[in-house]
Amino acid sequence: MQICMQKLWTGSAPAQTFSGMNSTIRAQRRTKAFKSPDRPTSPKNLVGVPRTTKRSSPSSPASGTPPPAPVREAKLATQLLTEVAAGSPDIGVLCETYGMRREELSRLTGFSLRALADWSSGKLPSQPAQRRLQEIRRFLDALTALVQPTAIPTWMRNPNPAFGRLTPLQVIELGEIDRLWAMIHERG
Repeated sequence: MQICMQKLWTGSAPAQTFSGMNSTIRAQRRTKAFKSPDRPTSPKNLVGVPRTTKRSSPSSPASGTPPPAPVREAKLATQLLTEVAAGSPDIGVLCETYGMRREELSRLTGFSLRALADWSSGKLPSQPAQRRLQEIRRFLDALTALVQPTAIPTWMRNPNPAFGRLTPLQVIELGEIDRLWAMIHERG
């Protein structure tokens, strides 16, 4: 096929070779994709048709037979969502507690305003996002030992000589939050 294509590009192959190759490819595709209506269908290809054989399921001795798989999965999913929702900090509460605007929280966490808005409306953040929000929450909680919660936004926006005239928010944006943690541990 590559030889035919090279000949076609160079102009040395007759047009008949190319059209013959195309018709061969089309015929192969048709035969692979074509399914005859009188071809018997195997039972495992039927969707929504109940099986005639019953599978044996192991039963637990304490409760008899276990609940069907969809019921167990639904319970586990509900349980997981409840645990995740309980563990992730609420964006609105985070902003209110520390007197921060969403723009500041966005810069602090590195997430977009849209993501913060989605999470405020009830959408669950991903696991990495939850970890980052928990880290920021722990940082702000530890910072309250040095700075009053209402003064944190002002402190975050003002240049600090301890950080080379950078603001603490800029230090965090540079990915150097460990410098802030070191300051908290030294003074706390």
